[in-house]
Amino acid sequence: MLVVEDDRAVGELIAGALSDEPGYSAIHVLTPALALETIKHAVLFETGSGAESVGEFRRCGIASYVAKPFNLWTWSAA
Repeated sequence: MLVVEDDRAVGELIAGALSDEPGYSAIHVLTPALALETIKHAVLFETGSGAESVGEFRRCGIASYVAKPFNLWTWSAA
């Protein structure tokens, strides 16, 4: 999984939490440019964009996303 978050601490927290889930491995990148370099391998996004971006996500091959704000303790990676 690819976590794109410009706040390093938040991005690392999310990537770490996802990687702790059995069967998941996540990496964190800080910038859209780095995200575009790795997008071929990404299946889950965390974004500040809302439902209006879903169509574009799908066209880019993004299978799912987590919208901000979120509660890490009640959210499931499944």
